Amino acid sequence: MLEKELASMLWRIRWEELQFGNSERYHKTAGSRLTLSLRGSSYGSLMTAHGKYQIFANTGHFKGNVVAIKHVNKKRIELTRQVLFELKHMRDVQFNHLTRFLGACIDPPNICIVTEYCPRGSLQDILENESINLDWMFRNSLINDIVKGMCFLHRSIIGSHGNLKSSNCVVDSRFVLKITDYGLASFRSSCEADDAYALYAKKLWTAPELLRMTRPPAPGTQKGDVYSFGIILQEIALRNGCFYIQGMDLSPKEIVQKVRNGQRPYFRPTVDISCHSEELGILMDRCWAEEPLDRPDFNQIKAYICKFNKEGSTSILDNLLSRMEQYANNLEKLVEERTQAYLEEKRKAENLLYQILPQ
Repeated sequence: MLEKELASMLWRIRWEELQFGNSERYHKTAGSRLTLSLRGSSYGSLMTAHGKYQIFANTGHFKGNVVAIKHVNKKRIELTRQVLFELKHMRDVQFNHLTRFLGACIDPPNICIVTEYCPRGSLQDILENESINLDWMFRNSLINDIVKGMCFLHRSIIGSHGNLKSSNCVVDSRFVLKITDYGLASFRSSCEADDAYALYAKKLWTAPELLRMTRPPAPGTQKGDVYSFGIILQEIALRNGCFYIQGMDLSPKEIVQKVRNGQRPYFRPTVDISCHSEELGILMDRCWAEEPLDRPDFNQIKAYICKFNKEGSTSILDNLLSRMEQYANNLEKLVEERTQAYLEEKRKAENLLYQILPQ
C-alpha cells in the first residue's frame, strides 16, 4: 500500500495545470518593494543590498483557486526515495496554522512548490507597513497562532521547520496566521540566494549553533526553531525590522558574524520593556539562549504565554467576535437606558399637558 502510494505521485502538478496572468507566466520578476495593505499582497520577499525586495513566491491559479507558487532554483529534481517520502509527508500533514501543501511541479525548468495562498500577506509585510495599526490583542493572537503551528509541526513526521522567519508566517482572509515554507528539505536543498546581502539577511533568524556548522541539517532543529521564534517575537514587539539593535546600524553580515562568534555578552536584539510586557521580554531571552538546551520547547512556550496572556489565547477572529458581542450588549443596555429616559420624559410631558388643559 505504501509503495503504491509513493509510486502514484498524487502530489504531482503539471506546469500546464497552473494558470497565470501574462506578467506572471515568467517567474523571474524584477525586485521592487511591494505596496502592501490588509487588502492583500504577494508575500515571501527578501531585501537585497540595494534596498529592494526580491520576490520568490508568486501567485497563480490551480483548479480555479488562487495559489502560492514557490520556485525552486534547480535544473531538475531527482525523485529519490527520500524525496518521495518528503512529498508524501507534506500531503499527510494538515493543520489550521500550516499552509496546505497542494503539490509540486517537477517539469524542467519550472521546478516549484504549490501551496495555499494567504491573501493578507506575510507577517513581515504587515509589521513593516506603518499604515496598519496593530494593537496588542492583534499581536498576541499572531504570536499564539505561530506557537500553535509550531507545536503541531514539531509533533508531526516533519519534526522541525529549519527556516522559520516572519516572511514565512502568512495571514489568511480570516486573519489566521499560518506557517509556510516547511518540509521538503531534500527537494529544496542547494537553493541559495544569488545576492550576498540577501544570503546573510535570511540568516538573521538562524541559531548560533547552526551558524557555526559547515553543513547544518537541512530540516533544521527544534531548538533552532525556538531561537528563530524569539527573533520573530522581537519583530512583533518593536516593529523595527528583524534583529533591531538600539543605537547600532549593522549590516546583516556583521550581525551574523557577531552571533556566530558567541562571545560574552552574547549578541542579541534589543529588549525594550517600555514597548512590551516584562514577561514577553523574559520569553525572548529564554528563546534565544546561547545553549540550545536552555531554550524552552513550544509546548512550554504555549503554557508560559497562557499564564501571562489570557487575551492572546484565542484567535484574532474570536477576539473580534467577543469585542463585537460586548459592543452589542453595551448598545442594548444604552438603548434600554435611553428608552426608559424617553418614557420618563414622555410621562412628565403628559402630566404637564394635563395640568395646562382645562378640565
